[in-house]
Amino acid sequence: MSKAYSYIRFSSEKQSSGDSLRRQTEMARAYAAKHGLELADVSFRDLGLSGFDRSNIERGALAEFLTAVKSGKVEPGSLLLIEQFDRLSRAEISVALRLLLDLVASDIGVVTLVDEKLWDKNTVNDMPNLMLSLILMFRAHEESLAKSQRLRAVWTEKKRTAGTKILTAECPRWLTLKADRSSFSVIEDRAEAIRQVFALSAAGIGANAIVRRANIEKWPVPGKGDSWHMSLINRLTRNRAVLGEYQPYSHLKQGGKRSRNPSGNPISDYYPAIIDPALFSTVQAVRERRPRFPGRRDVEYRNFLHGLVRCICGRTLFRKGGDKNYPDYARYYCSGRARGATDCPSIDSKELESTVLYAATALAGAYFSPSTKMAELKEQADSLTLAMSAGQRRIERLVEAIESTDTPPSALVSKLTLVEQEVREAEQRHAGILAQLAEMSKAGDPDERLGAAFALASGGAEERSELREILARLLAAVEADGRQHRVRIRFHGGDVWVNVPLNEKARLPGVVHTVAPP
Repeated sequence: MSKAYSYIRFSSEKQSSGDSLRRQTEMARAYAAKHGLELADVSFRDLGLSGFDRSNIERGALAEFLTAVKSGKVEPGSLLLIEQFDRLSRAEISVALRLLLDLVASDIGVVTLVDEKLWDKNTVNDMPNLMLSLILMFRAHEESLAKSQRLRAVWTEKKRTAGTKILTAECPRWLTLKADRSSFSVIEDRAEAIRQVFALSAAGIGANAIVRRANIEKWPVPGKGDSWHMSLINRLTRNRAVLGEYQPYSHLKQGGKRSRNPSGNPISDYYPAIIDPALFSTVQAVRERRPRFPGRRDVEYRNFLHGLVRCICGRTLFRKGGDKNYPDYARYYCSGRARGATDCPSIDSKELESTVLYAATALAGAYFSPSTKMAELKEQADSLTLAMSAGQRRIERLVEAIESTDTPPSALVSKLTLVEQEVREAEQRHAGILAQLAEMSKAGDPDERLGAAFALASGGAEERSELREILARLLAAVEADGRQHRVRIRFHGGDVWVNVPLNEKARLPGVVHTVAPP
């Protein structure tokens, strides 16, 4: 008794609620019973997966079946039951025909259930049958191609008129589409929860702490599920939809891989904005600094200098002590010394921390001068804006050239991918510069910002986290020199170093002075 395997596919998940699955399943069972075949318990199903872009061949259940054929798990002489050729593939003829011939060459027969026709070595070697298979494959591909072009044209028109129309009912989960489909309404309790996330993130509170607080206080969840988690915080703080932007995407296939790429410029004011742009930029700057800060090892943020201060030898410093066993004693150690590479002296934590706070509060007014740096950053931002606009125009021309042909040259697709990558990189640099500008602007008057610095340092985790962010906006570099018993500091916007003695009594007039960078 020959063994038969059922393969079922449809391209839209919405079809799962219709009759397609039942119909294809029953046709396979009926054919197996009629011809005395053993129908395998395992059926291969690609539900909601396209046959037009080869997804089912490359990563779907059909790909698993082809692998099983090559490995011998599906024995030669077996049959693959499909409703009709378009279930197997809707790709161009060269791909669909190769798929059929590879199966036949592996001694796997293919049965189209609508006409109960067997496609095997004898069938494909018969010219009329081969011509028929080509016609069926061509028709399946042309139908999908026409549908794809119609959908692309509709979507392009929607994007063109986006200023007056809603493109899709899909929207972020803190919004809802109004009944007349004219605009979106804000779900206020969810939006307020997001505002709290941004406010805490801007203050330097980590995602773990925000998740814990949100779940304890039972904030409304602007997403799937009923609880907050790390990935939700990370997605929200990156999502420019909170600013009201909508970014359309296009899907292109190259080298057998399907990629989702931004299509054209983001549409501003498409959604109601719930976050101020300056706050968004501040949070991005905080995120950029986040990898330098301690996480689970220092959830109380006792080391609020982590990532800000280095040893004079250039290596990192780590804080040891100050825990529940030794609450009043901690020291900073050079990481090179811990590995036996240097003999840099350790430094008392109270001396180092108080010295940095003294410098930030007493000396920043004289040495913190971000105006020159801000002017330079603004010039860079303007240059990147021009580059992004030029890149978007190139993308639009390339997309038009690709859409004008049924089979776009691979060189055009490669060029489009390259230009899109260049634009994305420019956008990332532009966003980073805007974040720096926002940070410098927000730092404002150092005396006003740091008036409560010592109180913040002796407060709880959130207070120390806020202090750490204030210092990061102010200090460009800090080097601790245990041998000279001093700290060298350079402020943002300045090009001189300030020497500050670790010993408070040594801070006399004339002792604190500027030196040229090494």
